[in-house]
Amino acid sequence: MSHDSTHDHSAHHEVDHVEDNIATRGMGIVLGVLLVFTCVTLQHTMHWHPVVGGILTGFFGMVFGALGTSVRGPMTAAILGWAGGIAFFTSILMFLGLRIF
Repeated sequence: MSHDSTHDHSAHHEVDHVEDNIATRGMGIVLGVLLVFTCVTLQHTMHWHPVVGGILTGFFGMVFGALGTSVRGPMTAAILGWAGGIAFFTSILMFLGLRIF
């Protein structure tokens, strides 16, 4: 097997793993809970219908999860992925009638 030395592979280095450990999970869960709290607080402050809090939480959960697939840092990817997942699945429960606050 020969080594291809004609191409510089260091310029195209992409991270192919995520640093998913207890610290990144904890930070992601805390960030997700803060995201849910922020969206529900905004919904209450603006006197919107309770379902709007679930919709906002789901939207931001989707955005955070998508950002987790786009960042280069493996720790940041894990944190954003957990935060997005927590927020998104909480939004489904909120949309189905779970009252938060």
